[in-house]
Amino acid sequence: MTRWWKHVAVLAAWLALGAAAQAQSGYPSPVGATRIMEPLGYTPEPQPNLVPGPISPAMAPAGPPASLNLPANHDGAFLLENYPTETAAYAAIGGMGLKRQGLTHLPIAFKDNQSRGLDTGTVPTGLGTLPNGGFNVFQRNSTLLPESLNLNQVDPASMLGGRLTVGYLFGNEAVELTGFYTPPTTASMTVTDRGRLFVPFGPTNKIPLGFEGNNGLWLQADRVKASFTNEVANAELNYRVWSAAVNRTELILGVRYFYSRERIDINTDDEFFITNIFGAQDPRRQANYAVTTRNNLVAPQFGGEYSAPIPTEYLGWIWLTTMFKSAVGPNFIDRNQILTRGDGRSAFNVSHTSVRLSGLSEVSGFVDFHMLERLRFRVGYMAMYGVNFSTAGAQVEYNLTNQGNRPTDHGSIFWHGPVAEIQFLF
Repeated sequence: MTRWWKHVAVLAAWLALGAAAQAQSGYPSPVGATRIMEPLGYTPEPQPNLVPGPISPAMAPAGPPASLNLPANHDGAFLLENYPTETAAYAAIGGMGLKRQGLTHLPIAFKDNQSRGLDTGTVPTGLGTLPNGGFNVFQRNSTLLPESLNLNQVDPASMLGGRLTVGYLFGNEAVELTGFYTPPTTASMTVTDRGRLFVPFGPTNKIPLGFEGNNGLWLQADRVKASFTNEVANAELNYRVWSAAVNRTELILGVRYFYSRERIDINTDDEFFITNIFGAQDPRRQANYAVTTRNNLVAPQFGGEYSAPIPTEYLGWIWLTTMFKSAVGPNFIDRNQILTRGDGRSAFNVSHTSVRLSGLSEVSGFVDFHMLERLRFRVGYMAMYGVNFSTAGAQVEYNLTNQGNRPTDHGSIFWHGPVAEIQFLF
């Protein structure tokens, strides 16, 4: 009995599973072999009627037009083009100070202890004489005739002036016009010693008419004043170029005009302590001897500039710059010597010109503060050295009959001073 029931139960379960499988037609059965999907149908599209190759040039399709062709000297079609270079104007304006080196050793006045303060009109002893009758102050006996005033006691005053630069930048090149000017400044030294000052102008027997003074205008004088005036101007037209391969370095080529004027005045008052009833001095007892030299250097120049930032994380906006320039060319020199009395009477006014080969070198160092992308402030120091320049001290001639016949134009002058300017890039 029990075994029969089991056979009936198995048959009923089999029939139920078969009915469920038919109800889920198309899906894999959980039992038995998995049904395989039928493949998708594919019908290829009609293809064009191709011609076996190769094809002839007449049958080949048209290529790009000639306007798209690359030039013959082109390196390739896939170049890394450079970024567009900048073109802009720039300018700088600022101020500067220049100070000349000390003046040469040149005795101006001696202390006449032999006259005891009396206006004797006698030439003190202790001086040699030149063959032309003038006094040779370099052969003096300093014990008998000590110096009261020397030209090197006059300290040249610092000259204050302005600077201006305008230029145009295009790529890695620039053209600029730059210059500076310092107006005339004067420094002086005065000695006063009643009746005891001797200025070695001579010879005494050939003193110009009207300059005799009181027993010799330059003998036993009361007051002597030595003055020095100088003036400097400069203009340059420069071409600058630099290369990315040599970073932060510029080559400078150009032409330079440099002007230097110097003047020395020796003013003598024979009767400084004597005045009239109105308190005025006698201008006929006064004389001023003046020597002026002008140097005009026109020369080609070359130079260079190097600039680099301070290599720190927080001070990279501060750059250090150094620059040098050197010019060699003709120097057109003007010299003038003049002697006038206190009332304007002139004894002589002698002028001479000459041309010499001279040179000028300039060295500068700066600190640049990059305040903005196109604005920076520059402060630094510059020095200039001129060779074969005419100096006023070398032109002083104590022989009043030989003015302008002994030119000395092979001197040297050194200037130095601070510089500050603001630079713009427009």
